[in-house]
Order: sequence, then C-alpha cells, then structure tokens
Amino acid sequence: MNTAFPICQVDGSQFNDVSALKVLLNGQTSGRYIISKGRGWHGGIHFNNRIAFWAQHFQPVQAMADGELVAYRMAEEYPTTQYLETTSSYSNNFCLLRHTFQNPDNEDESYTFYSLYMHLQSQKEIQDSITAAESVSEIHYIRLTQTWYVRGDVTTTDFETKTLMPVGTVIQLTDPSRTSVTKKKAGTKFWDFLKCKVVQVGKFADNERDRVSKQSAADQKLDQEIWLSVSKYNGETAEYCLPALADVLTKQMPPWHTKNGPENNLPIVLDGTVQVPELPINIKAGEHLGYLGKYEYLKNAQGNIDQEYRVHLEVFSNDRPPEYFLKALAAGQEEHGFQVIDGSSSTGVMEPANTFFNDIRRAIDTDNDGQISENELVAFYQAATNRLEKVIAKHPSEWYSKEDELAIKYKKLIEKGREIQENKLRSYYQSEEGYQNSPYPEMIESIYSQFINHEQQRIEKITWIQHIDLNVLNIESSVWHIWPLSISNIKDGNFKWHEPILNPMSTNYYQSGGIGGTSYAWGLFGKKIRGSSRHDGLDLFAPVGTDVYACVDGTIADIRTVRGYGKVLMLSVNDSESMWSNRKKFEPRHNLTDVELEKYDTYESEYKKSKQLYLMYAHLDSINEKMKPGSYVTSGDIIAKTGVSGIGATKTINAGTCAPHLHFEVRTKKIVMKGDMGRCNPALFVNFKDYSQQSETERDIQKNERDRLFSLLKK
Repeated sequence: MNTAFPICQVDGSQFNDVSALKVLLNGQTSGRYIISKGRGWHGGIHFNNRIAFWAQHFQPVQAMADGELVAYRMAEEYPTTQYLETTSSYSNNFCLLRHTFQNPDNEDESYTFYSLYMHLQSQKEIQDSITAAESVSEIHYIRLTQTWYVRGDVTTTDFETKTLMPVGTVIQLTDPSRTSVTKKKAGTKFWDFLKCKVVQVGKFADNERDRVSKQSAADQKLDQEIWLSVSKYNGETAEYCLPALADVLTKQMPPWHTKNGPENNLPIVLDGTVQVPELPINIKAGEHLGYLGKYEYLKNAQGNIDQEYRVHLEVFSNDRPPEYFLKALAAGQEEHGFQVIDGSSSTGVMEPANTFFNDIRRAIDTDNDGQISENELVAFYQAATNRLEKVIAKHPSEWYSKEDELAIKYKKLIEKGREIQENKLRSYYQSEEGYQNSPYPEMIESIYSQFINHEQQRIEKITWIQHIDLNVLNIESSVWHIWPLSISNIKDGNFKWHEPILNPMSTNYYQSGGIGGTSYAWGLFGKKIRGSSRHDGLDLFAPVGTDVYACVDGTIADIRTVRGYGKVLMLSVNDSESMWSNRKKFEPRHNLTDVELEKYDTYESEYKKSKQLYLMYAHLDSINEKMKPGSYVTSGDIIAKTGVSGIGATKTINAGTCAPHLHFEVRTKKIVMKGDMGRCNPALFVNFKDYSQQSETERDIQKNERDRLFSLLKK
C-alpha cells in the first residue's frame, strides 16, 4: 500500500516527514485529534487556510493511501443557515475512501479502514477560480519563472531599494483584480507596480553570481509586503506581462469529479445528497481530491461569526485494529506503543459522568492515576497532543446522527458554553439573588434556546452516515478512530520503477551526427564527459514521438519551457526514501565512463539534506494533456512524447539533432536551470545499454535515424 501526506508544500513538492506537518498543526488551536476546542470529542484533525493557504488556492488535498472512493457528497454551492440576523455558509462536501491493508505475514488476512475528507470546496468555487485565472481577470498567486526585481513601499524611500527575487518565488497579489495599479518612475521610465506579498522564496542557481548575498536578501522578503513591476514591455498591461515573468497559480478540477458511472467517465452528482457510486472509483495515494472548503461558524450565542477554509481529515474502521496493522502504523516496530481504548458508550462531552476522557488520560499518563477536575483534564489534553497520536479509540462518530441523540449531545456541549457565560455574568453581582433578578437569565435562556436549534440544523446538514444504505456500504455508528497522519508510516515494501522510455539506450552520436572518439560517452553523466564541460543528465536515444513514462509514483511538480532544455516536465517522487534505497551500485562502463562523475556519491549528502528526489524529462515534443502541475501519476503512466525542443544548431546541421534523445535527470532540488544543483547519476536507477552493450540491430537503429536526420538537417 502506497501512502502520501494529505497536503503538499507550497511549491507542490511532498513533505519529507510527518514532523513538518505537525509543526503546521501546532499553529492552530482547534481541530486537534481526540478533543475539540469546545471540550467535546473530535475524531480527526483540521488543516485550514491559516496554516496552509496554498491548499485553498492552488495545491490540492491529497489521498492519504491507495484505495477506492465509496461515498461522497458534493454540491455546486454551499448550504446556509440563519441565526438571529446572521446567515452563515459552510461546506458539507466530502469524499470517503476505503483502504485494504494486507497482512504481510498472511495473504489470507487483511484489514479494512477508511479515510474521510470533509468540508471540501464546492465545484462552483473551483470552476470560478479556474475561469478567472484563465481570463487573467482575477489572480491571487503567481510563481516567478525568471529572476525579477521587487521594491519597497512606493510611498516611502523604501521604494528606492530593489531586491532580486529568484525563480520559484511565490507571490500573493494583494488586489487579485489589480484595479489599484500604481504608476511610478524607476530609473528612466515609468512602470506599473502591484502591491504584493512574498509567501515563498525560491532558490538561486548554484552558478548565480553573488548567490549567497542575493539569497540572503531575498529570504528577508518572506512574508513582507513588496511592490512588483509589471510593465516591462513598453507599458503593456499586466494581463500581457504577468505570463512573461510568472506562472499564474490556480486550481484544477479533481479527477474523480468525472470518474462516475460503470465506465468511470461520467460526472458526479452535484445535488448535495450523499452518493454511493455504483462502482467504487479507484484512487491512488497522493491523488488530487479537492481543496479546503469554506466554513463559517458561530463563535458564540450572541451571533458573532468566524470564517476559515478547512478540511477535516479522519481515519477510522468498523473493526478493532489487529496487531499486524498497529505494527505497520509504527513503521514496522514490534513495540508499537498504541493505546487501544473502547469508548463506545461516551457521550462525546467532557463531563464527570463521561469516564472516557479520564480513561484515555490514565492510559497515556502513567505518572498520575488519580481523579482530576474538569479544568485540569482540559489542561492535560492541551499539553498531551503528541501522546494522543498513539491513542486509537472506539467512539460514536460525529458524522452519524439520530435526532434525539443529536439533541442530547449538542445541547450538552452548548450548555457548557452557557454555563461559562452565566458564571462570567454572575461575577458582576454580589449575590445569586441579584443575578436572578437581573434581565440576563431570561435573555440567556432565549438566546441559547435559539442557538441550540440553529446548531442542530447545521449538524443535521453536515452528518452523512445515516443517509447511507447499510446494505450497500456498512459504516457503523461507532467506529475505531486513528490519528490520521499515522498511516503515512505504512510502507508498501515493493518499490515500483518503470524505465523513462522502453528499451533505454544511451546515444552513440554527437548532435552533429559524428561518431567515434568520445561520442559513445557523449550522452552519459559526468563532470568531464564532454572534454572540459560537464553533462548533468543521461541522454537516451529516442526518435521524435517516443512515449515517455513516469518512472515512479509521484506528482507533476512543474511543466515549463527552458532555454537549452526545451519543453520540460519535472516529477516529484512520492516515496523518495524507497527510490534512494533501491539505487544500484555504480559500475564503470567498459572504459567509457572513466570521465563519468568522480565521487558521484557526494550527492548522497545532498539527498540527506533534502530527503526529496525529482525526475526531470527534457527536450520533449508534447506533454500528455492530462498532465498539469499537481497531477498525480503512477509508475508506468505515459506522461509525454520525446522531441528535439531546446536543441540549437551546430556547425554542420541546422537547429535540431542527429541524435534525438530524451534528456533525463535525477535531482535533489526542483530547479530547472543549469549548474550543479544536487543532481545524481541516473545510471544508479536507469537500466540502459551503452554502446558496448547494444546489439548490432540496436546500433543500426540509431545509425539509420542519424542518416535520415542528417540528410534533412545538414547545412
């Protein structure tokens, strides 16, 4: 079973480990596992736009494991509820994936669990964003495709200071519609400037002059307000200029939205009802599921409203997890450390009558097994976040409701808030009699009665399990809950690699069509492979139009055209650790590779820094139309076709090459520029044939293609 984290980083690359995600989660005070901010049960975790804004705007929520989509609810627009004078809208959209984990020691035994992605963005909001970005009528975020100067506040002397920002820098436009463009003179001409904010700083190429000082200056602009010039081309509009200096970052429609029906080719139902597809929709780990959805909620009974974009992630099962699954959750450790607790009788409210929360405390806090007060228990849970990750609890699901049970549960939770509010008001009076004779008791009774009714209506619209035919999909009302990020520890153990093209062979000819001397090694990887110049990739012979494959499971990190490389596709490897551990031992190639990279293993230190690998495919002719930045691909998927883009002329031939090839690189950094960028030798992964290993037939194939092209391209 392959797994992936539920969100990626700003630039589309995958997080290296769970610790970075936990840092994000610690940046919010609500939406934590086991206990909610309102002192009630919470079976999952939240990611919101305050800690992961990119998952609202341009990077998707991702499937956490291989599985199949077995239920969903999607509406074109968000439902609303009315309370006093306040109307709030919120997402009740979700998709539910079913996963099957095979016992590695017994092929006849498996464990079924589910992952829930709740509060997804509405399809209309996604489509509106796509349309606005395509027409350049509204742009929220851009990513620089070339280095570009930014300046300080146009109204102060800070404007005179300019800072060069590197490729890959992500910038948020303060005014997405760009109605407030400021014209300002800089140097000898006037420019249009947009007010922006830097949300991610890219990296300068290793061969950039004064790289260290430039990078330091650029890094200081992170989270700072800057002014961006957009009239480079003789006063042309921003609509013309922005695409010349940056990519507009936008959304894509989740693939599963059009995979409904018997042949997985129909659109999903968008009427806001709970749907169970006739045939489950296959989903791969890391696949695009949607974006953070809008969620407005009442902060209190007075009608104060707050808003965020969020996704609620939950992992659960009908069945108690077996030991082999717990071991997998602990990354294979025999001493898994999980506490499995049955709280199926819990009311979901932290109160003296509910022993469930104290049972958990006693299980994970071995130093103190005495009774503590409710406030002390709340304080304990706030401080025990990390230990709660090891709790697997059976508890009534918050997504299942019967009207009478719902009324009892939420009335108790809201009464808790009412009690706190009344105690605060009582403190202003010298006696209970004084408080009771005030207008507050009657006022609070009226307000909280309306508040309870409103919250019951809202929760009834959000819950979904009771709407499923249990004969078709059996989800029980009480289920075993698992800290969602723990499933990232599950490893398949079966690393899948597909060659970038079929029957890969290194090129035998120079670009000009010559052969002999070092031409046999010309396409190999090395510092001195081309005399005094280096070659940072592997050139694999490929006539124009040859299918190009995703070597591993991963995410399309970038697609662009780059000088010297032509049309380029960059793939972020989903499981870099497995790919790195499956690299081959380096073997010199029949005296051809004495010029290959010396001490290639120095790149092991580069990998240890990043823990992330990228595959770069260059000189492409075309890219599969389904491939977009953020698209998930599986090992063996056809992602492009080879070409000769980016290859210039030589002394003997016009632009193009007599040795058509795929330029393939393995990198530790996602920077599409020349220079020593943490590349490592593709020969550690690609099973290709050099000249000495090719058959006569294979050599003739290259020769015949060389002869054909030479007759067409010669000057």
